[in-house]
Parts: sequence; structure tokens; C-alpha cells
Amino acid sequence: MWKRKLEEKIEATRKKMEDTAKVLGIGHPKVYQLSVELDELHNEWHQRHNRNSSFYTYHKAIVHAKEESIYYRTVV
Repeated sequence: MWKRKLEEKIEATRKKMEDTAKVLGIGHPKVYQLSVELDELHNEWHQRHNRNSSFYTYHKAIVHAKEESIYYRTVV
């Protein structure tokens, strides 16, 4: 459910950015602001997507195991 809502927000922001660029010009600060918002939405999508993927879970387990190993070696 989060995915669809976030993708709709991404699309709406992209469209608003394109429309604003057509009216105000590509170099206008408002277009830049919308571009930054779009980047943040893309980053959020990727973070949420990766959190739900098996690769992320596997990688997180490996990192945790390495951290435990390092901790164990420094304590002993």
C-alpha cells in the first residue's frame, strides 16, 4: 500500500516539476526545489523497497555477524 501512494506522490511531483519548468524555465529556484523533493521521494522509495527485500535482510545479517565478531575479539 505504501508503494502505490509513494509512487503516486512521485509522479505528481515529477509532473509539477515539469509544468513549472515549462512556465518559469528550467533554472528557476522553484524547479530546483521540486527536483530536490523528487530526489527525496525516490530515496524514500528505495529505502523502503530495500528494507523489504531479501537481499537487504541477508546483507543486514552479514553486517550484524561481522559486528558481533569484532565486538567479541575486542572484548576478549
